[in-house]
Amino acid sequence: MIRVVSDVQRGDKRLTPGQRLVVLLYGSVKQDANGTVSMQGTELASMLGMTQPAFSRVRKELVELGWLEVSGQVGHYNMYRLSDKANQLIEDQQHGVVPHLRVVGS
Repeated sequence: MIRVVSDVQRGDKRLTPGQRLVVLLYGSVKQDANGTVSMQGTELASMLGMTQPAFSRVRKELVELGWLEVSGQVGHYNMYRLSDKANQLIEDQQHGVVPHLRVVGS
């Protein structure tokens, strides 16, 4: 698994620190073959020390900004994955285009 870690969480300046943390979390937790994270928001929120409502609000903002996308649904729960925009940032980092991020394996 690849995790993207920002030296000082400086990524995209349009993102708040909470938004950056959620993007980094989605890049570091277990994903299926198409990048979908099947963990529930409550579990993801607790990993970041956020309340579930705050996590859901940030995740919705990231969908609106194009960093996350809905990739499926189980019952009435949406499942999310990093968007092409976020994945491109990871790919650019791997090729040295984004020097303020580093990729570390886990």
